[in-house]
Amino acid sequence: MAYETIKPDPYFTKTDSVGKKEFILEYDPANGNVKMYESGFTSFGTFQLFYNGTFDQAILDRLGVSEQEKNTLYAKIQNDIRTTWTKAGGTANKKILPSWANASNQGKTPQTTTAPIAGAPIAGLTALLDLFGPGLPGISGLDFLSTNETQLFSGPANAALLKYPRDILQNQQDTLQITMYNYQAPLGDTFLPKSGQIDTKSIFKEGLQRNSALKKLIGTVILPIPSGIQDNNAISWGDDTMNSINAGATGYAINNTAQFAGGVAGAQGGAGLLNALTKVQLPIKGMAGLLALTAAGLSADNPMVKPAVVSALLNAAGFEVSAASILARGAGIVPNSNLELLFQGPSLRSFGFTWRMSPRSELEARNVKRIIRFFKQGSSPRKVNSQSGAGAASLFLGTPNVFKLSYKTGNEEISGLNKFKICALVNMSVVYAPDGAWAAYDKGQPVSIQMSLNFNEIEPVYESDYQTKLSDEFKGDYRRDDYSQVKRDDVGY
Repeated sequence: MAYETIKPDPYFTKTDSVGKKEFILEYDPANGNVKMYESGFTSFGTFQLFYNGTFDQAILDRLGVSEQEKNTLYAKIQNDIRTTWTKAGGTANKKILPSWANASNQGKTPQTTTAPIAGAPIAGLTALLDLFGPGLPGISGLDFLSTNETQLFSGPANAALLKYPRDILQNQQDTLQITMYNYQAPLGDTFLPKSGQIDTKSIFKEGLQRNSALKKLIGTVILPIPSGIQDNNAISWGDDTMNSINAGATGYAINNTAQFAGGVAGAQGGAGLLNALTKVQLPIKGMAGLLALTAAGLSADNPMVKPAVVSALLNAAGFEVSAASILARGAGIVPNSNLELLFQGPSLRSFGFTWRMSPRSELEARNVKRIIRFFKQGSSPRKVNSQSGAGAASLFLGTPNVFKLSYKTGNEEISGLNKFKICALVNMSVVYAPDGAWAAYDKGQPVSIQMSLNFNEIEPVYESDYQTKLSDEFKGDYRRDDYSQVKRDDVGY
């Protein structure tokens, strides 16, 4: 849709009690739409003065436009639209001339309405929406890269600084290795596809395709396995009840959705109970559904029917009395609730670790400081264009780095310990005087430091994570780092 502005611009000017108002006339020869709206920023959100042959009488009255002025303006619009249509190539060029602008309608009285003109776009809104194409423009090009992250934590030289104790690998000690990656949105290809168009059909049919959250490997810290390690795989289950009336209603609604939605109009059969209930001319919530159930074989002989009807009547009158309460108090019985524990969804796991680090040399003290810096800097929110330096402005904040944890003996994962999904470092605490009193070496280096890290996995554990094959649909440069292969004798996640 491409509107052309009809000259002069502004096309119509009028002064009201507020001040001078200027109106623009636009015509789209491709579809024949014509609109006239107030120009200027303050007009955004207002309705059209004129749209496709109809004036908004409320706006005309507010402007003080007389009947003669309106008819003169309308005749001018008709002439100018025909002229523009002809210049655009007319019928030969498949341009559309609205019927009200046809020469045979010249001089006729225009239509008016006191309500906003049906179908007319709100002033300014169409132009605003035309600024945007598919997707989320301007987002994909944002840069949250750090200027010194690679210099501090990547490469062989830095790898030697990210171990505690320094000789941990020479001692053949079991380790917890924590690798840090830049984060990328796992659903980025879904909501910001390279094609510009979101594949909504695939989402509705197959669900959301999650991809790797790992963008770039930064570095790995190697630490001893701390004491008290454990995992906790929690799955959300909850109580659910459904008595026979609810179960029957559900079954009927599934089989006869349209009829059930229609209530009384959709009910068929069950003449005795149906005829009796249809005589109750009360707006009772749920009564229409009860009537519809007569078609499914519900009859007055069912001992749960009358309590249900009485409960509906009482509730409509403002008395909260359940059918179950009537049965319990009147007969000492309750409907079988068919109580069952049902699956509600997965949960995210969390892990906490604490290390006591007491450097034995100046070199090892440097390692301790670099390890603490690794986690502090890596878990911090990121600003756009961090090369601008500390204190720079940033319209958006980027997601902090994420981490892959792994228990290892040598270069192999320990089969008898749990594996981890990708984690976020959600809390970090460092105690620089864990014994209470301050104690330090030369230059103020603490004698001992206690570091605690709390991680949360960013996605739940699924049964498919125990399969040996990685889905071809799962994309990413570091896609194989997202999951740890679960071998036959592993305890798994």
